[in-house]
Amino acid sequence: MKPRLIKSANIDDLTKVSDKVLVQLILQHDQRALEEIIRRYKTKVKQLAFQITKSSEDAEDICQEVFLTVFLKLKDFQGKSAFSSWLYRIAFNASLMKLRKDKGRNANIALENLYQETQAKKYTPLEFQTETYHDLAELKELLSNSLDKLPAQYKAILILNDIENLTYEEISEITKLTIPAIKSRLHRARLLLKRRLAKTLLVKPDMSQIKSAYC
Repeated sequence: MKPRLIKSANIDDLTKVSDKVLVQLILQHDQRALEEIIRRYKTKVKQLAFQITKSSEDAEDICQEVFLTVFLKLKDFQGKSAFSSWLYRIAFNASLMKLRKDKGRNANIALENLYQETQAKKYTPLEFQTETYHDLAELKELLSNSLDKLPAQYKAILILNDIENLTYEEISEITKLTIPAIKSRLHRARLLLKRRLAKTLLVKPDMSQIKSAYC
């Protein structure tokens, strides 16, 4: 016996139904359900894409690409993991792909910026370089710049865990890495970030203060 079809016409408020029900409705070509899924996850997908690419324009493009992929490939979603994990995996992969495509294009820009920063430091008074940066906005900017310079595989894990607050299990679903591998990369990412900040600040950074600057 086939399972009884669910119709959104019989549901007053789609914002109160589960992702599982919305998925069933979308597979029945229900436009309202698709709009609800987009409303539910659009901001989170954009935030994840922006954290990885650091480009609002790229994040917008990735968001559109992600939901197009969801619409086209939803029939392949088997429900073995949470829908959100499946969605984030698509967003995660799309963001990394965009980052890799832009890597070569940005290489010359990065080298030029590095040269300019090096030249500037030659004429920067030592007392300014050794400030402890108690101002949170300034620390956030330093953190963002240091995070951008991390290798993509470390940066992504750090974003998923420390910024998006996903569990090891959720990250494993998204990245298809084992939990020990995730812990290893996360430890390495934090160590690299700490070292980069230490070079910038010329003092040992307060990791609790760094953690608060993520959000």
